[in-house]
Amino acid sequence: MGSNCRNRMIEVRGISKRFGRTELLKRIDLEVREGETVALMGPSGSGKSVLLKIITGLIQPDEGEVTIAGESVTKSNGRALDRIREKIGMIFQANALFDSLNVGENVAFALRSMRGTGPEEIYRRVREALNMVKLGAIEGMRISELSGGMKKRVGIARALIARPAVLLTDDPTAGLDPVTAKAIIKLLADIRKNVHSTGIIVTTALDAARRVADRIAFLDEGRIIAQGTLQELKASGPEIVRRFIAAM
Repeated sequence: MGSNCRNRMIEVRGISKRFGRTELLKRIDLEVREGETVALMGPSGSGKSVLLKIITGLIQPDEGEVTIAGESVTKSNGRALDRIREKIGMIFQANALFDSLNVGENVAFALRSMRGTGPEEIYRRVREALNMVKLGAIEGMRISELSGGMKKRVGIARALIARPAVLLTDDPTAGLDPVTAKAIIKLLADIRKNVHSTGIIVTTALDAARRVADRIAFLDEGRIIAQGTLQELKASGPEIVRRFIAAM
């Protein structure tokens, strides 16, 4: 196997997904190489978040295959799928925090399901993850006590705690005010410099695509119609892509 094959971290091949009579994704192909981050952009309802959930194994496609580091997500289940998911950190759009758990328990959630991680190591990793997102010793706070920006940072910390090889981010600035959104984009850009993971970020924020991603894959009507750097898509992308970027 050549070096190019070894460097493929995320491979999406021929992915299709229907909901009722609506074919939301139509034979999607996407490749993300080790250490690269791709911004997945496109109009609302084009299937960006659904594709992200298929990559994590949360939704099963009707056709096609997803592999992470050569292991098939779509053909795995049970413990085999759990083992692949241990390589993935997911930052959810709505944070998906548990109100019944405090901050420290939320951040530690993924580690507690992994074997061989004792209480002292979990505590140390929680503090490390909270420091990475510029939060202090707030482990004992309730989720209801946090601002929207703090909740987003806790969600990012939870995704980072297991030191994932792959980081998937679903619209991290959705619902945030402009100042907080700018701070979250800066945080994600800083994390990108310090954590050498492979990533996909679904975003409607041009600044996030510019600062966090190496290139953009543009999804429209169920298909990826263009891929390239922001400069390439601005200069020579399809007209719909250039109009979309200009309107942002």
